[in-house]
Amino acid sequence: MSASYHKPTSLSEAWSNPRYHGKIVVAAGGEVHGTQDPDKALVLLRRLEKKYPTQAPETTIIPKGGMIMMPQFVQ
Repeated sequence: MSASYHKPTSLSEAWSNPRYHGKIVVAAGGEVHGTQDPDKALVLLRRLEKKYPTQAPETTIIPKGGMIMMPQFVQ
């Protein structure tokens, strides 16, 4: 028997799900979407902003295992 898949409803749940590693993740209203394409991430962000106008969508990049994310500061 295969285990049933639980779709994450928040960014914190997506972090622990290997399916979202290496992707740009957008979340709002209990929906979580991941993509590797920055243009598609922007489309997802706009769609969630329209669908949930009272909630601010959250976005992040979840690195693949072994990657280190270094912040880049703009002056």
